[in-house]
Amino acid sequence: MAKIIKRNIDIIIVAGIGLSLVIVAMIGVYQRIPMAPVNYVSAATTGISVSATVQEWLTLGVSTSSVALLPDLVSSAGVTAIASSSDINITVGTNNAAGWILSVESTNGKLTTSTYDIDTCNVTSSIDAGTDMYGLNATTSLGTVTISPNYNYWGQDIVGTASTTDQTFATKDDKNASTTVATIKIMAACDDQQEAETYADTLTITATGGT
Repeated sequence: MAKIIKRNIDIIIVAGIGLSLVIVAMIGVYQRIPMAPVNYVSAATTGISVSATVQEWLTLGVSTSSVALLPDLVSSAGVTAIASSSDINITVGTNNAAGWILSVESTNGKLTTSTYDIDTCNVTSSIDAGTDMYGLNATTSLGTVTISPNYNYWGQDIVGTASTTDQTFATKDDKNASTTVATIKIMAACDDQQEAETYADTLTITATGGT
């Protein structure tokens, strides 16, 4: 029995020695295998150029395209009167930081028929019933709007010229959303000897950007 145990121990010892040699051999082989280098991917970046455009804009609106001056300059009884239009509202909007300029220009520089005329004033003038005169004045309820001195006679029988060249009647030096910026009234008078006829003119309102 002792011999059997001794033989088994010898076998275990030999097996252990063999296993140890195998492990040592494997470690040696692993150490001789070249290790592949580890590659790390670096970060990659690129830029995106972004642009967006805001166009400059300017809008103009006039509350009517046709007005009749009332009452009649001379009645059927020969009575003279100062005739005027209803209030005409001017609407302007812009994103121009320098604001806007409003001007008025008359096609004829007078109320006229094919034969007869009622002339405008040169700059500013009072209107009296029975005296030839034609023009307009203006006002504003927007505090940052300036009415030009020649037209700033709202509520009075005083008008600025209806000239055949552009005349500035209102300005604003900063931007605003579209809103009513000025109101004008057209006025006229004539003497009782004025020839019977319908007299006409066209006023052109222009808005330009401020500078």
